[in-house]
Amino acid sequence: MNIVNEIDSDTVMMSNYINRMCEKASETENLKQF
Repeated sequence: MNIVNEIDSDTVMMSNYINRMCEKASETENLKQF
C-alpha cells in the first residue's frame, strides 16, 4: 500500500508539473500573438 501511495503522489506531482509547463507554454504563445 505504501509503495502504491508513493507512486500515486509521484504521478500527481508529475501531472501537476506538466500542467504548469503547458500553461507557461500557452502563455508564451499568447504573448507572441500580440
